[in-house]
Amino acid sequence: MDNSTEIMDSHRMEALILEIKTRYKDRYIIFDVPALNVCSDPLILASHVDTIALVARAGYTTTEDITSGMALLKDKNILGIILNDSGIRRGWTY
Repeated sequence: MDNSTEIMDSHRMEALILEIKTRYKDRYIIFDVPALNVCSDPLILASHVDTIALVARAGYTTTEDITSGMALLKDKNILGIILNDSGIRRGWTY
């Protein structure tokens, strides 16, 4: 969206997030947003959420990407980093 930053930084978005947080106190609400180095939407949303989980794609996300992302979020509550698309198979698992 051309105006996604304005939408994410709007009072309506802030009110929506507050409504979701207060309505569903017994649940985790997860926002899937673009990469930190793609647009500013994640940084804006970060100021409205309780914690952040970074996602790193195996073989794609660099150490520099992770370091710069952590620096951008230095004052935020970072839960951790999730590694996806690893392709590691260790036999049968569930």
